[in-house]
Amino acid sequence: MSSSGEEQVDLNHLADSWIELSENPLNLSKAGYDELVSCGLFSEQQVVSLLKHKEQYGKLLTLAELMVVPNFDVDFIRSITRFVTTGNNFDEPNANIGRMIRDGTHSILIRTGMVPEQKRGFKDEGAGAVYRGDRHALLVRYKFNFMRKLSVALTAEKDEGEVFNFDKSRKGFDFYSGHFAVRNIGKLRLLALGDYQVGYGQGLVVNGSFASGSSSDPVSIGAVSQGIKPYSSSGESFFKRGVAFSLGNKNFLTDIFFSYKKMDANLNNADTTFGNMEFTSFQTSGLHRTDAEILDKNAVSELFYGGNVRFKNGNYKLGLTGYASGYDLSLKRDKQPYNQFEFSGKRLFGLGFDYSYLFRNVNLFGEVAVDMNGVPAFVNGFIMSPDSKVAFSVLYRHYSPEYSNIYSGSFRRSSKVMNESGIYTGLSIKPTRLWSILISYDQFRFPWLKYRVDAPSMGSDFSSQATYQPSRNTQVVFRYILRSGEVGNDESPFLTSRIVSAKHQGLRIHIASKVSPTFSLRTRAEFINYTSVKSESRGFMVYQDIHYHPMNSKWKINVRYVLMDTDDYDSRIYAYENDVLYSFSMSAYSESGSRFLLNVRYKLSRSVDLWFRYAATFYDKRQTIGSGWDEIQGNRKSDIALQLRLLL
Repeated sequence: MSSSGEEQVDLNHLADSWIELSENPLNLSKAGYDELVSCGLFSEQQVVSLLKHKEQYGKLLTLAELMVVPNFDVDFIRSITRFVTTGNNFDEPNANIGRMIRDGTHSILIRTGMVPEQKRGFKDEGAGAVYRGDRHALLVRYKFNFMRKLSVALTAEKDEGEVFNFDKSRKGFDFYSGHFAVRNIGKLRLLALGDYQVGYGQGLVVNGSFASGSSSDPVSIGAVSQGIKPYSSSGESFFKRGVAFSLGNKNFLTDIFFSYKKMDANLNNADTTFGNMEFTSFQTSGLHRTDAEILDKNAVSELFYGGNVRFKNGNYKLGLTGYASGYDLSLKRDKQPYNQFEFSGKRLFGLGFDYSYLFRNVNLFGEVAVDMNGVPAFVNGFIMSPDSKVAFSVLYRHYSPEYSNIYSGSFRRSSKVMNESGIYTGLSIKPTRLWSILISYDQFRFPWLKYRVDAPSMGSDFSSQATYQPSRNTQVVFRYILRSGEVGNDESPFLTSRIVSAKHQGLRIHIASKVSPTFSLRTRAEFINYTSVKSESRGFMVYQDIHYHPMNSKWKINVRYVLMDTDDYDSRIYAYENDVLYSFSMSAYSESGSRFLLNVRYKLSRSVDLWFRYAATFYDKRQTIGSGWDEIQGNRKSDIALQLRLLL
């Protein structure tokens, strides 16, 4: 599963959001509906229950009071304690600008990293190195926050291989991003200048946050209506640039957004008749190392504007979202049968209506949208909790093959919000205090062709997980997945490959234990079996984590050792890895070999901490790693990162 098409997801920004929330906790005593929903912590049922509790009994005095709020349990309350508060320490609604500037917190972050093994692009093969810059990546970020009221950020970044210098044609770093945002001044709920993201309803019209067909909680399936969110990450393609603001009261809100920015794109130099320059696709990697990549930088200008109005009264919420966008050059794709309905041209338009209604223990939600050609798409579902220990959900979506909206980001299985219909069900059960069970099943079909699938196809996805927690210090997780689908047969002798069935099965056992106040262990073993008419492959991975986190110590150390053995890329296994603060790592373990990871944090003082990360993968049967200009000679690939953070 990948994220949306041209508008993909920046996972580092997702990590940034959670860390920022932990540093500036949400005051549950004063937060309204929109703040509770957009923070991403609570379901619709929990938000409504909490607001009703506050309306009846007044502001929360302690987090322990959540125990008596419907739809809140002990495990959930423990999981959110670092992100929320009930006191006055994190909210000053009447503070003036002078107070904000005087008492706000400043942070400066500097991160550098590199791959010690030399890639082919850095070698001089007779005509100079293909990569024009040095081998180091560099990021510098400044942030200012006054509680949750005022934020200012400036990010400067260069990737490995990108040029870093100051002259007439270059301005130091390859990428700059920044924002100024202020909240809750009278009826002004939010003003964001600079870079930001927007997302509403179920994401059918526009969504800059994470949405997919997968979730660790199979019942939490409704997209988060984040509204306007200031952006401060280093991703170069997943934001808007301009001005956005939100006005209103607790029942009625209006958002307006306007953006103009340059975007990377692959230019079509073959058709320049009468100056009609075109581009064939958007370039979202953010890499500008080679002459070709530099030529793609800022090749297209995008104008994007629109708004949202939403009304909430009691248990129901209604919203209307619309946008229009245009480009100075025309997008002309290399037309193939599978992509003939995808967006081409200069202009886009989208309009959608979303709703949410809570009736007792049932939350109904959905969104209906149309594109610029009037082609509809819709997603509808419900979440029901008949008992505090049981919850289940159902979601149905239908995205026509002709639905054309590159800013969509709603629930889906394919890479784009188009050419898909399906029904999803999720179930959560807590039969005893020690056990919890999660089950989901998704049946879907693609009524038109897909990339490398030359016929309509269908598939299903089943996932089950059982968690046993005999104590607060020990947890055992069993997980089984079964994914079935139809893929193209590349070995077909015909011009169009016929489709064949494929099956992906996975079994995971994960054990987490806190053996002492200082040490905790995490052990995981995972097995993958991939079969199709043309091939069969198996994969195995086991890792051991050791976390050394002594209380009141300057040191925090995480170590991981991995053994992996997979037949090919089809049986690869993914796992999250610890990284330096504000960075996100997800590795795909493939082929036969091992991997070592060391992540260290040292607190030099109350206001200065230092992070170091070293990771290395060793392959048993390879003499080269990677391909093209990223090719490395040898069987080892490693990466090093060093990060300094100052809090002022």
